Amino acid sequence: MKLALECVDEVDMSAADCVAPQTPLVDVFKVLERNHGGALVCHEGMMIGIFTERDALKALAQQTALDTPVGTLMTVSPVTARTSTSIGQAIRKMAVGGYRRMPVLGDDNRPAGVVTTSGLVHYLVEQFAKTIYTLPPSPTTAGAAAPEQEGA
Repeated sequence: MKLALECVDEVDMSAADCVAPQTPLVDVFKVLERNHGGALVCHEGMMIGIFTERDALKALAQQTALDTPVGTLMTVSPVTARTSTSIGQAIRKMAVGGYRRMPVLGDDNRPAGVVTTSGLVHYLVEQFAKTIYTLPPSPTTAGAAAPEQEGA
């Protein structure tokens, strides 16, 4: 029996909030406020970078002008997953890189969403519960007397 690998596209993803590279930093802050994490920097629908809360803190610490284009501050070519990436591979990429969010690209290389650690955990917990609840009774406990409870 071959087990099917679950893919990232089965996980509830956050919307991919895209901004243009020339978008001023002040406007990107508004996007970060809305989605609490990051904005994908896209040109003609294709992701070219990401601007995260960490990037925002660095820009503020360096007293970067609020009219600075986000394209000069973004992380270029961030680590991504594909909709067909297995959940295990996505978790590994995020753990190795220390990421809480990772952009997911569709077959057309356009952003399909953003997978988060909390989204992955929720998915795994849901799948674990389904697996446990559908297990057949264990043959070693079938017909065995229930252990006595202590106390009253």
